[in-house]
Amino acid sequence: MKYFPKHILYFLSLLISLSACQGKAPKWKIGVAQCSDDEWRSQMNEEINREILFHDNIAFEIRCANDSNERQIKDIEYFLDNDFDIIIVAPNEAEALTPAVRNAFSKGIPIVVFDRAVNDSSFTTYIELDNAGIGRNAALYAANSLSRSGGLAMEITGLPGSSPAEERHRGFIEVADSLSVIQLAGSFHADWKGEKAFEITDSVLRSNPDIKLIYAHNDIMAISASKAAKALGRDDITIIGTDGAPGLGIKAVADSLIDATFIYPTVGDRVVATAIDILEGKKHPHVEHIPSQSFIDRTNADMYIKQNDLLRAKTNQIGMLNEKYTLIKDYNASQKVLLVVSVIALLLLTAGLTFLLFYLRQKSRFQKELLEKNLRLTESGEKQAQLYSQLQEATQAKLVFFTNISHDLLTPLLLIEEPLKRITSSDELYGENRKLLSMVCRNAGSLKRMIEQILDFRRYENGKDSLKLREKDAVKKISHWSERFNDLAESKDIKFVTDIVSEGYTMAVDTDKLERIFFNLLSNAFKYTPKGGKVKVTCRMNQFKFFLIVSDSGSGMSPEERSKIFDRYYRIEGSSIEGTGIGLALTKAFVEMMKGNITVESNPGAGSTFTVTLPVRHIEADTNTDNDDDNDESRGNEEREIIIENGRENISDEMIATTKTDGTPTTPESEPPLLLIIDDNEDIRNWVKTISQQNYNVIEAKDGKEGLKKAVKYVPDVIVCDIMMPGIDGLEVTRRLKEEKTTSHIPLLILTASKIDEQRVKSYDSGADGFLSKPFTTELFLSRCRSLIYNRKKIFDLFLENAYNLRESHPARQNPDASTAPLPIDDEFYQQFLSIVKENIQDENLSVREIASRLGLGATQLTRKIKALTNNTPIEIIRRIRMRTARNLLLTTSRTVAEIAYSVGFSSSQYFARCFKEEFGITPTDLRSGIK
Repeated sequence: MKYFPKHILYFLSLLISLSACQGKAPKWKIGVAQCSDDEWRSQMNEEINREILFHDNIAFEIRCANDSNERQIKDIEYFLDNDFDIIIVAPNEAEALTPAVRNAFSKGIPIVVFDRAVNDSSFTTYIELDNAGIGRNAALYAANSLSRSGGLAMEITGLPGSSPAEERHRGFIEVADSLSVIQLAGSFHADWKGEKAFEITDSVLRSNPDIKLIYAHNDIMAISASKAAKALGRDDITIIGTDGAPGLGIKAVADSLIDATFIYPTVGDRVVATAIDILEGKKHPHVEHIPSQSFIDRTNADMYIKQNDLLRAKTNQIGMLNEKYTLIKDYNASQKVLLVVSVIALLLLTAGLTFLLFYLRQKSRFQKELLEKNLRLTESGEKQAQLYSQLQEATQAKLVFFTNISHDLLTPLLLIEEPLKRITSSDELYGENRKLLSMVCRNAGSLKRMIEQILDFRRYENGKDSLKLREKDAVKKISHWSERFNDLAESKDIKFVTDIVSEGYTMAVDTDKLERIFFNLLSNAFKYTPKGGKVKVTCRMNQFKFFLIVSDSGSGMSPEERSKIFDRYYRIEGSSIEGTGIGLALTKAFVEMMKGNITVESNPGAGSTFTVTLPVRHIEADTNTDNDDDNDESRGNEEREIIIENGRENISDEMIATTKTDGTPTTPESEPPLLLIIDDNEDIRNWVKTISQQNYNVIEAKDGKEGLKKAVKYVPDVIVCDIMMPGIDGLEVTRRLKEEKTTSHIPLLILTASKIDEQRVKSYDSGADGFLSKPFTTELFLSRCRSLIYNRKKIFDLFLENAYNLRESHPARQNPDASTAPLPIDDEFYQQFLSIVKENIQDENLSVREIASRLGLGATQLTRKIKALTNNTPIEIIRRIRMRTARNLLLTTSRTVAEIAYSVGFSSSQYFARCFKEEFGITPTDLRSGIK
């Protein structure tokens, strides 16, 4: 059996070698680098193809640069890279192509330069066409013509820097200067282009009507000059061209478009013959001169055209005969191969039958051995799979247990950290006690960050983490966070330097994750920097990129350590610095979630530099966040502006304390609001009561059942409820309270030690008005409660104010939520604002900045004024007007949902439908069907 593959390999090798013998491999490869693709060069390419038909041992390729120096240089490099034996070059411009030709020649490749020259002698042969002679003959023709008609002459030259243009001009001027009859109005560069020649001729003839003759360096420019002259009614001008290509110049003479053209020989056959002579080692001159030929006018143009047609017909016949010859030759070769293969196949068949008998005997024995081995392997594999499964289950159980323990640690941490902060800030504490408590407080915060980091990493590993993007000035955030490290730098005697400059750009960024990235990098820098060292933070942002660089003068890392530094659970071997080994892994994960990248540069003893680069994205353009919930949230805030006041950026909505302009709480009642706290943890209830009792009357409930009873009995202004409780949990409490008529209006804030998005979604689905993760700060808790009470009161006030404005009796026409209407404020400025919004409601890009400009204000001024008048932002009012207008169109017109969406400034009907349902609790289609 072991000999069988060798027989097959031998047979395949034989077939390949026989197939290779079918066609004769080309002896030489010739590459032609043409500079352009005009009629003259097309004629030359035909001659080259015709000449190649007589040499079946030559492979050739013509590449055209289309008047591009860079492209022709790449063509020459292509021929070099693909092992062509000789290169034929017609340089586009002498100076630009000289280095490329010299480079190819220096590598031992024969170079044939034709038509246009290069600036040195680094070539094998230059086939020189007599361009100066053509210029002299053109001048003699011009002198003869002008001696009869009189007047001035103008010259339209080719591309500056190309040898034909320079030599034709030199020959023409040489004779023109010696003959007094030629008065030259000027020479104008048209770069071989007909369009440019047309423009030049039109311009010159308009300014100088005495011109009687135009000499163009090629037929294309001559024909264009003729068209320009005829367009001006100047049929009296003699037009001379150059090249004499049958399909262009000679035809133009025959058609009376131009008066004459001077033959510029294409010599394609001569070029190929010269290349073959060089390859065969025959002697050849370094410069081969082709003399100029006679001109063509209307007396002999037809004869040249007929000769060319006859030549083309003969060329086609030769091509057909060559194809037939190739087919016959290939057929004969294939027949020979078929015969040889048949004989070999017969021999192999005989050998195969003999071998088959041997193979069948061996197969039976080998099968028995394989079955026994497979059985043993299967049993071993099943045992390994079982052990692996058990190991995975055990590992997962440990991780789940560890995660749950981490969640449970956050609640006691809250009860440690917040009281410590309050005690530390007390004026009655001083001296050593204050230092000790500050140290305890700092370490409690460090412990909290470590636990949150572990939970974040578990969420990321489980694929449950997501981006929550907001438009922020990320550089200012970095500057603000950097200030927190000043005390640490001072205590460790480390020089802390910041190079942070904000230019006012904003970007869509998840500030929580950016903060984790920054703190992880900077904390590591301080950990590994010794006393007296230096830590530096550099941060910049432009319109496209955000850069954060954290460098230190610590011990640095080896290349092996650098390659593993972002691996999870990796810690530098032998390091005395404590850590979990997941900080940098989580940092890299967060950077990649925001579609950025992080790199590290470090050497032993030279410190380390971490560089984070993030793309600058914006909420308006970003529809590719990591989950649908985030997409909706981003779109819902797509028109939100970042307002900068006194050099400080407003904090997020969750952190905004609702206050009046005089700084007092917006709750107008003299009696403090009533707050109900429902939590099975007595310490949490006591803590909430402690931090809230100055602003609220607080009542408590130790579980969900008692909480439901007290909520119905006392009808509090706000309810704070833990999500995890024995018996009736927080989600069930929320659902029942929202279904109960007497309590459905009460704003309810859910507390949890988890940050998993599923719990947030379930909370909101149950009817919760807010969601707060433990541990939380006192300020954040009070702000959220204050905001919930105020927003609920505002909704009620607006509802009562608009309740009596409902005119129509049909249920589907009554506004289900009067709070969506713009406020009925009798203010001239506000009415102007509304007028601009309504006039431009179809404009999806309508912005606060544009409206402010029309009103003669800045965007910040407009926002403040509208906020003062309505307690709503301009963006909120614009959205309400769009929604109300759309609703009215749905109820009163037969236009489609898509048409209505576009008419109120939405570019997507799907997004419009989603916003409409969020506003009114019903889809546009369902609203319209409800009234039919």
